[in-house]
Amino acid sequence: SEQTMAVPESQAQDEQKIVEGFLLLVERSQQLFSGLRDLPQYGHRYWQPYFDKTFGIYTKLWKFQQDHRKVLENKERYGLKRYEIGEIASKIGQLYYHYYLRTSETNYLYESFLFYDAIRKRGYFKDVLDAQSQVLMIKKLRYYARFVVVCLLLNMRDLVRELLSELEGLVSQYTQTFKPVDAQEWHHVLQEIVNFLQSDAPITILNRNAGAPPISYRMPSVTDADEPAAPEGAEVKLQLQEAILVGHTNAQDKFSELTLDMFRFLQVLEREPAVGSGVPGGMQPPPEDPRAAGGDGDKEVREGERLTRKRTNPHKYLLYRPGFGTFMTVLSTTFKELRDNCVLLLYMSVDGVTPVGTGGDGVEGGPVTDWPGYSAGGVLLSSRPSEDPHATPSSPHTDNPAEGAAAGGSGARRANAFHSLHPADVLPFTRKPMFLIVDSDHSAAFADLPNVFGQPFVRFLSPVMRPKHIKEPGHTGNVFTLFLYSSITAFCSVCGVTNVEQATFDEASRLLTSKFQEILELLQSTESLDESYVKFLADPFLSQLILRYIFCHAVLSSQLSCPGPEALPRARPELPQSVLGGLQVRGLVATLATLLGVADKFTPP
Repeated sequence: SEQTMAVPESQAQDEQKIVEGFLLLVERSQQLFSGLRDLPQYGHRYWQPYFDKTFGIYTKLWKFQQDHRKVLENKERYGLKRYEIGEIASKIGQLYYHYYLRTSETNYLYESFLFYDAIRKRGYFKDVLDAQSQVLMIKKLRYYARFVVVCLLLNMRDLVRELLSELEGLVSQYTQTFKPVDAQEWHHVLQEIVNFLQSDAPITILNRNAGAPPISYRMPSVTDADEPAAPEGAEVKLQLQEAILVGHTNAQDKFSELTLDMFRFLQVLEREPAVGSGVPGGMQPPPEDPRAAGGDGDKEVREGERLTRKRTNPHKYLLYRPGFGTFMTVLSTTFKELRDNCVLLLYMSVDGVTPVGTGGDGVEGGPVTDWPGYSAGGVLLSSRPSEDPHATPSSPHTDNPAEGAAAGGSGARRANAFHSLHPADVLPFTRKPMFLIVDSDHSAAFADLPNVFGQPFVRFLSPVMRPKHIKEPGHTGNVFTLFLYSSITAFCSVCGVTNVEQATFDEASRLLTSKFQEILELLQSTESLDESYVKFLADPFLSQLILRYIFCHAVLSSQLSCPGPEALPRARPELPQSVLGGLQVRGLVATLATLLGVADKFTPP
């Protein structure tokens, strides 16, 4: 009988060790996860090791609870609740999402979706309300809000609407049950989602096929076989390595610190995720250093001192209303990390800053002393209080659009704002290849930014006025960014077309793809094309932006209602008129206008 008693006692000790091991892993994982918020946003060599460690501990924790679920669910040992599994899965979903933000690789975004989706389908948080815990209910609400963000980025609009409906019900339950002080904040979150969905729907696709996949605004995913290796001795082509996206427009809808323009443009710089099995639970941490050693489509080969790299997406920084100091820190760090034969893209969707005075002697001691790099005004990065300790309380910074308009006129802010950015501030960073896009009511301030270092340098500047028939951008985002994001959607928007049949949309998509290829070949064969464009056309993302810019210019300039040059975008260096106003481009606009029934709005080709 002593022997029969020893077996249960030994088993009990083993099971207790399992529980203790689980609790240690939970504690360690929570400690590491909490530390993520303290990591710098820039400089991968600073945050990469920490992410590696965090992924490692969550891999162990997830596998541990799977392997020992029976013991952990035993109420005599621990009594693992389903919502506790949900909390772990939710943390892993967050971890993948933050890693996507750090690396710009959409595969990690999709992994985040898989974990969030599994939580909902398996009902991990289903009985949270029964526990009568306000803390647990808040965790469930936050999970839903994060899931909505991921689905928005993956263009899963139908699922977003389902989640929104469920979240509305949960917020109602939460406020009625707990009478919380943050009830108004959750209603504000709901309203932000509703506004964002309404603003990001300039056209409606009619008669979509049942079960049709979401319309994608990203490039298709690629494999190694899609892009053959360059022959030995071939000239190394420029590649877009880094992108900084800045958003600060007071009137524009936003969600989760992404303005509508930022949300659209970040997708322009991404490929679709290479969807795998779609089964969460086989969680694997990323490679030790995906930025340096490759992973999920990233491959590096070291040949002597030369480093060649194949990458899925350029790395992005998303800066919502950054202070001037934050912006300059990110810009200088990005500049430092930019490798040879690589390009930095700076995109700004921001309110303008009006000029101070009428002088302008240029930057003292700079390479061009007579250039008005500050007197031309600029753009406003943020409306937050000044970081300057000597600023007076009467500082003109404001988040109120009406006050801003009164201070600067036409939505522009005073040029002496602490967080304003001027052309001269950007000039030092053109020592390396740069592609600058400014979507602002004062983009003209950057028109005369010179190329003083001889590196490839292109500026795309938005129109500074709009035809009367085009709605005030406001909540729905800027038309220029919309053209760079989705040419067909933008075309319909400026022509007042709100509903498009699926078959018509598909035909228009095929037409654009075909004609864009012809325009690209025309560009490449144009001898007068500036060398900067010649080099930037080698990168698929930059090539796509250049083609969409040409289309945007052609559409706006061909409209009968075009009031003049100020309503057109500007490119510096200028693109050849033989391309901008050529028969290929104008013919494309005419064909598309006929297809969509708006030919009467355009001048004939």
